[in-house]
Amino acid sequence: MTFRAVPKVVHLTPDAGAIHPYILQLGKCLRALGVQLETVRPKIFLKEVLELHPDIIHIHWLDPYIRTQLDWSTWLSSFFRLLTFVCQLAVVSARRIKIVWTVHELEIPESRYPDLDKICIKLLVSLSHAIVTHCADAQRQVIDTYCSASPWKVKVVPHGNFTETMENGINRSDARRLLNISESDFVVLFFGRIRPYKGVLELIQAHKQLSRQDVLLFIVGQPFREHKECADYVAKIEQSVCGLQNVRLELTHIRDEEIQTYMNASNVVAFPYRSIMTSGALIAAMGFGKPCIAPRLGCIAETIDDRGAFLYESSNKSALLDALKACLDNVEKLPEMGEHNRQLAENMNWQRIAERTLEVYNDCIARNCAGKQLP
Repeated sequence: MTFRAVPKVVHLTPDAGAIHPYILQLGKCLRALGVQLETVRPKIFLKEVLELHPDIIHIHWLDPYIRTQLDWSTWLSSFFRLLTFVCQLAVVSARRIKIVWTVHELEIPESRYPDLDKICIKLLVSLSHAIVTHCADAQRQVIDTYCSASPWKVKVVPHGNFTETMENGINRSDARRLLNISESDFVVLFFGRIRPYKGVLELIQAHKQLSRQDVLLFIVGQPFREHKECADYVAKIEQSVCGLQNVRLELTHIRDEEIQTYMNASNVVAFPYRSIMTSGALIAAMGFGKPCIAPRLGCIAETIDDRGAFLYESSNKSALLDALKACLDNVEKLPEMGEHNRQLAENMNWQRIAERTLEVYNDCIARNCAGKQLP
């Protein structure tokens, strides 16, 4: 196979709904660098990939291809999907097409068959020519868990911002009027898909312990109802807030153009995750100039700092409540913290990220074969 001076790349992305803004922004800047980029979404991707004759196939989220977290998935059907996925990648690798995997999350949440996921990841790591993580902590996790024999494969390429893809033209007063929120309320916003690992119940409990009627907890996001564990979790949330006047739930899909309304109506955005590697929602909130409350987990502490967030240790059971109290004790500092976060987000430049990604691609192409480094 003759490699091009500028590589041709295929991105594998989820096959339902709109393409993720992360893929859109990365793709836009890669194309500006001359990369010939195609996007393939079908689960059975091999035929289309081979017809495109790429130098690189770049994989992002794994769950669309193995789906071990759905309630109707049997072990046998999940194994068959995993086998289909890995066999396609093996054929791709045999055709001397380089494989790159970006690790957005190390584990598939709510998986029914985590052992199958681990097998899939181990096989993917063995086939990959490069593995991309978004921070040094994630790099260490991937190396320690799956890649200790070939740590040189694991590269750090930061996550970019969403400032260009999210509308931001509404002020706080108008946003609150649209949402029927009083100007005098202090609004703590949770925004994102509702799933157990995101710690919404813990946030509700900490909010109750505040005993502040002037503090409105606004929980906004679409539940992941395809999974019984998630559906049960949502039921617990609804039961937990029943009768509370200072908690609002809006458990539905929020259109991209509406995100600005919720963000700009809030005083602070809370991310009470129990586990996380990379949080796109946190980066989105930073782009809206929002101070944040978040645990020191995964890439969070490398993405945001104490000048823009009330960071806490997730192992401390009272730490989330303490972070909420600290936020309320420092209301006058919140605008400055939000502006600091906006500047941090603006520095998450997609052009530099695309340049670093292209370096990863070129390194893969220059390498003799999988598993070996050039001297």
